[in-house]
Amino acid sequence: MRYIYIFIIFLFSCEKEDSIEQNLFEFLKGKVYETRSSSSGDFWNNGTEINGNMYVQFPETTNDWLEWNLFYKKDGEEECSFRWSYTQDAYGLENTINTPNELQVNGVYGQVWYFTKTSKNQLEVNYMNGTIPLKLELKSNKGFQELNCN
Repeated sequence: MRYIYIFIIFLFSCEKEDSIEQNLFEFLKGKVYETRSSSSGDFWNNGTEINGNMYVQFPETTNDWLEWNLFYKKDGEEECSFRWSYTQDAYGLENTINTPNELQVNGVYGQVWYFTKTSKNQLEVNYMNGTIPLKLELKSNKGFQELNCN
């Protein structure tokens, strides 16, 4: 009887998130991440070099590949604006590694994006096997919507 009580206590003490191991592609769907952007570097190579915040939105999608949109908000400005979209149509994206903590996305012209979930709220992105990964922090969807990015 004592073992039954221990088993019941164990069941109720487990968090739902820990009991279901989700691949990173599924985990990122619908999330938004934020980081600082500087005028001295353009990590995504899309022509945007500003001092401010960058937002990476992973839309909820039914596709079999990761897609993401970039938004920027310059320091001192109220406007948050759309800058770039990485889609399967434009980049021929293909998920090649997909575990709970790692996702590799290959694209045209040998491009490679390597996403690593480093904690519950943090994500690192390494583009083209660069030496310094971009570190992103999870932002609430409500907080992102309040920015009125368009």
